Amino acid sequence: ALTNSKFVNGHAKVFQKEKVGIIDSAGVKVFPAIFEDVGVFEGTLIPVKKRGKWGYSDLEVNLAIPYEYSFASNFRDSLAIVAKSDLFGLIDNLGKTKIPFVFKSVEWMDTLLLVQDTAYGIINLAQDTLVPFQYEGALRFDDSVVQLKRFDDGYDYYDLRKQEFLRREETLTE
Repeated sequence: ALTNSKFVNGHAKVFQKEKVGIIDSAGVKVFPAIFEDVGVFEGTLIPVKKRGKWGYSDLEVNLAIPYEYSFASNFRDSLAIVAKSDLFGLIDNLGKTKIPFVFKSVEWMDTLLLVQDTAYGIINLAQDTLVPFQYEGALRFDDSVVQLKRFDDGYDYYDLRKQEFLRREETLTE
């Protein structure tokens, strides 16, 4: 059945007997329906889920990275956001930890990462803190600017490409 399936990059999830597989736009099975879930079919490693855990399969349906994650994103420039015990980090395409599993959330912001521990901040792949962990939230403002919400309800703006603050609002007093 193709219910709730849509084609992305010429491939779609298929559901058979409560298992998930992938077909191409000609209806040819690319991945057999043996998984609990699968990620987007792109790149050379695909997130796949079995027994409640995520791992990565190569294009020949061979397990390349073991099922050990509670969350697994697709790879981007040979790095993927994954979670263990609900803490997020990054791995490379060999399964090696590149950023330790210490964050409540991790999200790509161009080539930088919006991460959350007790508050939100922005780090680079070398784990240097570019925006201090002192924000309540963050929203992508446009292609290169992030709007950072302070705990005092003010906002600061950070340019991802220049890696500098554009504007930091002063706290309004009455």
